[in-house]
Amino acid sequence: MKKTSRVIGTIAALGLGAGLALAGPVAANASTGQSAATASAVTPLSGDCKWRNAVGPIGGGWSGASTGCNYIGTTKNTTVTYVWTKTSDTESCVQGKGFNALTAPVWQSAGCGDGGSTTILWGNVAGAKQVKVKSLAVATGSTINWE
Repeated sequence: MKKTSRVIGTIAALGLGAGLALAGPVAANASTGQSAATASAVTPLSGDCKWRNAVGPIGGGWSGASTGCNYIGTTKNTTVTYVWTKTSDTESCVQGKGFNALTAPVWQSAGCGDGGSTTILWGNVAGAKQVKVKSLAVATGSTINWE
């Protein structure tokens, strides 16, 4: 029977200031130091992975990226979920960032209206969750909360 030890504590200690989350716990073989993913669910490792604000600009175009928590994907099939809700009287459209099989960034719709969600392929990538927002009221802009 091979001995394994968890390295989550080390990753958590390194990520406290950066809002790091690990997309699945990692186990390391104590004799070889090799790591292997043991799950693909996202596990927040610091208190910085909370709801964020983002703004859909006046004029109806897409906002720049609003950056959230950092994640490390531990398998090629790791996914992250984006959830959002409007905080203004105006409806919005929202896109969340993920990564394709070649680890290139892709933007996927998280819906339009009062709120929505989407689960996006993240893969074996370390990076920050990001959203873009477009207001459906061109004259006023919009605001959302997301995580």
